[in-house]
Amino acid sequence: MPETFFYPDGKRWFPRSYVSGFVGSTGIINMHMVGNVLVFDYLSSFIHCEWVMDLRVYPATSNVYSHDIVLDGPASSTYVGGVLTPGNSAIRFYPMTTRSEWRIQVLATLAADESQRANWPIMSSNYWRPLG
Repeated sequence: MPETFFYPDGKRWFPRSYVSGFVGSTGIINMHMVGNVLVFDYLSSFIHCEWVMDLRVYPATSNVYSHDIVLDGPASSTYVGGVLTPGNSAIRFYPMTTRSEWRIQVLATLAADESQRANWPIMSSNYWRPLG
């Protein structure tokens, strides 16, 4: 069953190279990436989420994207008490307060928990320079 995402701060455009990954919200634990899948639990392991990141956004590039293509709702899954359940969750562009970086906050109607982070691939150190 798909996850539906909404954007409490509106849809925003951002350069992929500016965003370093996801940040969680109060109540999220075990947040990490498995390839292009964001995995986390909410309220202990009672709610388990496996949200698929769009393959256009996952690789580190200088392309510009909007919130509505970061996560692939139809391919994503949320389990409540072990039962696959359709969900409706907020995401937003989030300026970290403890680090000098931007992230996409999940379950963004709650307060951010900056200790819960999942990193996206980063630009190579020679991205802006020719090789050799």
